[in-house]
Amino acid sequence: MHTQVMEESLTPAMHAQQRQRLRTLEGLLKADPCNPQLLNECVSVAQGMSDLDAVLQLTDAALSVQPDHLGALNARAQVYIQRGDYLSSIKNLNALLKVNSTIWPAHQDLGLCHFCRGEFQQAREPLEFAYLHGERSAGLIRMLVSTYHHLGLIKEALETASSNLVVARDDAALAGVFALLYIDNNDANSARHWALHALSLDAECMDALTAVATLHTADGRLDEAAIEFERVRARAPRAGRAWLGLGTIAMLRRQLPQALTELGRAVELLPTHVGTWHMLGWTQLLSGELNGAEQSFRQALKLSPFFAESHGSLAATAAMRGDAVTAQRLIDMARRLDATSASAEFAAAVLTGRSGESAKAREMVVAMLSRVAPLAAAQMLSGSAAQRDSEQGISGRTRKPQPR
Repeated sequence: MHTQVMEESLTPAMHAQQRQRLRTLEGLLKADPCNPQLLNECVSVAQGMSDLDAVLQLTDAALSVQPDHLGALNARAQVYIQRGDYLSSIKNLNALLKVNSTIWPAHQDLGLCHFCRGEFQQAREPLEFAYLHGERSAGLIRMLVSTYHHLGLIKEALETASSNLVVARDDAALAGVFALLYIDNNDANSARHWALHALSLDAECMDALTAVATLHTADGRLDEAAIEFERVRARAPRAGRAWLGLGTIAMLRRQLPQALTELGRAVELLPTHVGTWHMLGWTQLLSGELNGAEQSFRQALKLSPFFAESHGSLAATAAMRGDAVTAQRLIDMARRLDATSASAEFAAAVLTGRSGESAKAREMVVAMLSRVAPLAAAQMLSGSAAQRDSEQGISGRTRKPQPR
């Protein structure tokens, strides 16, 4: 994207001078509408004045004469990016790349537009194109790692991150993205390192604050975690991780109705994050909402068909319904994918009646949640929450935990 001089930085005299220059250049451009140098100069002056409408008018005139004018298509794409009209920018970038598919900055901009629209599958290929052609800016790496992360491609995300640690040393946003990635890889030490590093560069880095809050949750420091998550949510109401964190805390505190509300919003904002669907599903299951739990686990399975815990969680739901045949089939599938599947163990315990023992049931639930929502469920085995639940109990079929 072009660096622009904002209009308010120009004095009235400078503005008038630039306006007159633009008119002169426009007159020349009308006589030679396909002259790329003239068009670029006109666009540059208009951008310097922050006159985006003028840029659109200039490029529209150029494209009416030459529909595949690369400079005009790119300039329009940049205007729409600045205005947040990513769909219009995508249209122009696709037209540009149809003419010349080798322009990697256009691929990066295309990836940016899809990324900003939450279209991570579509963002992946153009971002990878720019990366493979040598681009190593912090912005590109941040989008690429985040895209892999959103798509559940943790291995690819980790490989990209580990190859670009130096870049993150001077970029708070990228360091924050690394922190969240290591959270989901169950690497608390690396997550803490990058979160604290990001905050040393930018005390308001949202991803770093979210990572710190998640680590607080895992350490059982729920009050501190809630404060940090609320801080993030206040500044970024669409931060899905903040809703996930607050929902997890509500679940740990046995405030199940609140947890369902928070986690319901989290899956709206993080629709491709398998762990969020599992956290919602198990909260629904513990609340006795078996139909809702099944729907959540099926969505998780759709996102990651070969993840053992999704099959095991569906098995647990079937077992709690008393559907032994379906439960056993799903248990077998989960164990074929992962012989140590915690959710399959829980489902098997329900079938054999062994899940009525509170402490054992809790251990199995925590082991399962720790796989699908790393670090976030660790506190369930400690402190007052565990004591309250040992008094209430978690039953395979007959007892329903009551909200507190």
